[in-house]
Amino acid sequence: MAAYRDARATWEAMAERAGRVYVADLTYGDTPARRGHWLDRLPGIDRDLAAVERAKFDPKPEMQGRLKEAMARASGRPARPTFSCTHTPPRAFQPGQAVTVTLKVSGAASPAVTLRYRRVNQAERWQSVAMQNEGQTYRAAIPAAYTQSPFALQYYFHLAQDGSAGSYPGFNEVFAHQPYFVVTRG
Repeated sequence: MAAYRDARATWEAMAERAGRVYVADLTYGDTPARRGHWLDRLPGIDRDLAAVERAKFDPKPEMQGRLKEAMARASGRPARPTFSCTHTPPRAFQPGQAVTVTLKVSGAASPAVTLRYRRVNQAERWQSVAMQNEGQTYRAAIPAAYTQSPFALQYYFHLAQDGSAGSYPGFNEVFAHQPYFVVTRG
């Protein structure tokens, strides 16, 4: 609870500083919850904090070890699997035509691969399609109807194996590059 109270105090301090810079009603996306100001969130945080305090979570003694392990895993820095991938983005796409995307995964790994894509429009949600495995090559298509848009397309690959997952291209060690591919209209 102390950590939650500290987080609430930090949120309030950040929101007050932001109040001197940003307008009172800042909108992001098409969801009503994504508008307003950071200060507007304080009543909800306070209600949640009060509810958690009333709940008095007292885990059974036999659960203490599992609880500590789960908390360490959730708050730690998980080791992401690395896959040796090769991909050449399409040069461009034609609106109204499907965009076929392939990914080659080298080595003994045979992960489940999902293509995650969206228009370069921050108000839209990511779409996904499972890629079909053809040996070491995975293939999927962004549907023709989805490409009928004035926006470029952005995408990345989600790779999962043995209970862990990573993405390609993903971030590098210093977060200094673009973690997705972009293809523009032709």
